[in-house]
Amino acid sequence: MSNNNNMRNYGVSERHILSFLLLVLLIVVVASAMVLIPILKMQLTVNIPDLAVEDSVLRFHCRANSDSKEDQEVKMKVKEAVLSELQQDMEGLEATKENTIEIIHNNMQGIVDKAENTLKAEGFSYGVKAYFTREEFPVKKYGDMTFPAGVYDAFRIDLGEAKGHNWWCMLYPSLCFYEPSMGVVPEESKEELKSLLSEEDYEQLLYDENEDVEFHSKLIDTIKEWWDNVKA
Repeated sequence: MSNNNNMRNYGVSERHILSFLLLVLLIVVVASAMVLIPILKMQLTVNIPDLAVEDSVLRFHCRANSDSKEDQEVKMKVKEAVLSELQQDMEGLEATKENTIEIIHNNMQGIVDKAENTLKAEGFSYGVKAYFTREEFPVKKYGDMTFPAGVYDAFRIDLGEAKGHNWWCMLYPSLCFYEPSMGVVPEESKEELKSLLSEEDYEQLLYDENEDVEFHSKLIDTIKEWWDNVKA
């Protein structure tokens, strides 16, 4: 009788040890995947040039005089006034990057006047500089799209000493007249971007690193549930 009990106990222990070893193996595989996936994505990003994205779009940046509450608030009023001016100028014209740049060039003084008049109406006396530039920008999220770091063409408006945070958007394709806080870029704008870019570059704009976090979390929950069933 004692021998039978020992055999049964041995069988239970053996199953637990085997289950434990399988759990350890599974954890090692998952941990390796969590380490390797970001590395592979990084290599993929390096191997796929972002030049198509950078060369296809035109950014707009409005930089505040400082980070004071007053300077930041008037910055937003200036950008609204300027965008309203640009929207009227571009109405009815074929939307291309070249046309957008030409329209701004032709109305540069009018844009500066609009910005300066807005500042004066709000009681500010510092000046305005408006110009085109090609600068390096970090990764920026816009609604549900993420634009990679790189050197972009941009139209900039500097208010006063331009030492404050800036507001930015995409002048082309036309995302400036869409509110990114809504969370999703309109399908029409996405289709326009898709037509300008390679499939790889476009898919990169839609990449969301939070999806990886959610995947890893669900995988860990599945492992825990499996282990609880084994122990039961």
